[in-house]
Amino acid sequence: MVKVACSVCGVAILEITATANGGKCFPCRNGTRGQLEASRRRIAEERARPPDPARVYWLSLVDRVYRTDAGYGGLSRPEQLYFAVCCLDGEAYNGGLEQFFLNESGSRYRDALEALRLLGAANTAHLLERAKEACYPAADVPEDWPERRRLLIEGDTPSRRAQLDALDDEYYADPDGLADRIQDFARQHSLY
Repeated sequence: MVKVACSVCGVAILEITATANGGKCFPCRNGTRGQLEASRRRIAEERARPPDPARVYWLSLVDRVYRTDAGYGGLSRPEQLYFAVCCLDGEAYNGGLEQFFLNESGSRYRDALEALRLLGAANTAHLLERAKEACYPAADVPEDWPERRRLLIEGDTPSRRAQLDALDDEYYADPDGLADRIQDFARQHSLY
């Protein structure tokens, strides 16, 4: 196999590729070479920056919860509350408040609610309580994941979906500035 240099960037490419593409490699022919180079620069810049303490701490919590025998119970109470409210926020922004209950994180409903109250995020706490009532009107949030999912699926109606969509919109409006409150909580408790 004979290789030649791309006429634009100089990368070694097969001669058959060069012939088919007017002497260019595929990224140069498609105009994506600039995007590739920009991505490489962005990645290099990100690696050169000091790590974000909140992200480093979050990854360590996830590791402790899911990769140690102690799990969630092995966290201190402030760590549990931080973890629960961060799970709520992540799930809500990823797929709505229903997703929080649908996934494993829903077992931490009470801790997330307690954390919101401690953070002074009364509006967000009220939204979470309303979402709980929409999802589990006649019961507490089951700790058992299969049971929690079963009740959610069985209770799925167009009116409940509309109610949850409206609650999601209120959540996304961020009535309490939750990210700042979470960060303040972490600082107050010297979590990172």
